Amino acid sequence: MIGTSGALALYSGSEKVFQSYQPMLKGLGAANYLGKDPGLAPLYDLALLSAMYGMRASVLS
Repeated sequence: MIGTSGALALYSGSEKVFQSYQPMLKGLGAANYLGKDPGLAPLYDLALLSAMYGMRASVLS
């Protein structure tokens, strides 16, 4: 999926750095900036994965 609009990349930290690299990052997929706190991107990723694994486990049970 990398390189298509279906790829989702989450970024957090310095907005200035994100803005300067955003054109390059968009070549990898959808580039979403979540905020200045560097922990926001991994937190959001963990929340998405937790929901996915929870749904998968309920189907397999």
